[in-house]
Amino acid sequence: MFLHGNINMKNRRTKSFNNIYKLATQDKREELQKYLAQPNIKIDCMDDLFTVAGRLAMEGNTEAAELLRELGANVDEIAYGAAYGFQHDYLKDLINAHDADNGYIVRGAVANLHFDLLDDLEEEFRDDHHFHIETGWIVEGLQDSGLFKDKETALFTFATKPYIYLDEEVRRCFSFDIETVQKQGENLKLLMEKYDLNFNQALAWQQDSVKIWLFQAKNIPTLMRDMITNIATYLAPITQKDASDLLEKTSLKYSQQFLSQDLKAYHRVIPHLFFNNSTDTSTKLLKSIETVKNVHELRNHLTSNDNVLKTNNDGHVKRMRNQQTVPMENQVLESILNKYIKRLSM
Repeated sequence: MFLHGNINMKNRRTKSFNNIYKLATQDKREELQKYLAQPNIKIDCMDDLFTVAGRLAMEGNTEAAELLRELGANVDEIAYGAAYGFQHDYLKDLINAHDADNGYIVRGAVANLHFDLLDDLEEEFRDDHHFHIETGWIVEGLQDSGLFKDKETALFTFATKPYIYLDEEVRRCFSFDIETVQKQGENLKLLMEKYDLNFNQALAWQQDSVKIWLFQAKNIPTLMRDMITNIATYLAPITQKDASDLLEKTSLKYSQQFLSQDLKAYHRVIPHLFFNNSTDTSTKLLKSIETVKNVHELRNHLTSNDNVLKTNNDGHVKRMRNQQTVPMENQVLESILNKYIKRLSM
């Protein structure tokens, strides 16, 4: 049924592919007809996944794709390309006017993970039965995508692509436990989003040995820190640059997290200790510390606020020698900031 996967004489086909593609995009019908009349020149020659017309349809060049269809290009292969490229309106025309094969459409859409396109088509053609989906086509599309050829590739796919729904029938077609791999991938995706990590960094951070090892580098001099991040590359498939970046990002997140907790505790305690609800400074700090991009910026941010507090304290002491509430409140906040400034400066 499908032409995909059986690609022989690749070099000759690649040359033919490029020539047909060029003539079609230039709308040179007569030259194209002459070229196609030559021996061993096939209008449906292919690259890795697409015929020439299919690739044009995938790219949204429907006029060139239609020119080739009129000259004999396989309409189902065109539909495959259109589905892969999410050419929704063109697909509807191919279904209505040319009865494009459902299997090619499903396979093309799934190959590029356009499951929402299939939902749309199934809904649009629900009444006239022009469109339906079969499990085998979905599996073939997943094979075409190359995104699920083994556990490692599937894990990367689930961690880096939008949510992918695979029903039970499709899951049973895999040679490995796809459900477990999907859960692992989605956990990696959450980790990547939380700490702004790439895939390899998230994979490394899930290893306890890497996590424990990198934690040692948080409070030691830079020279020793470089040695630790270098050794981390032997514990996980990660570069030293990625290890250093991972340490930076996790240090920042943990500092932000614990500083937020301390400031929130300060919010609760200060009014009761000093009978004063003036916690504007810490409120602003809480909102601002989440916006910083790295540890260096966080340290400078806290130092700046600490200097403001010191200035405020001095002014209050001079003006309010008998009313120490605000200075004492600021001194508590200042001590919190100093703790983190010292930690971040190591």
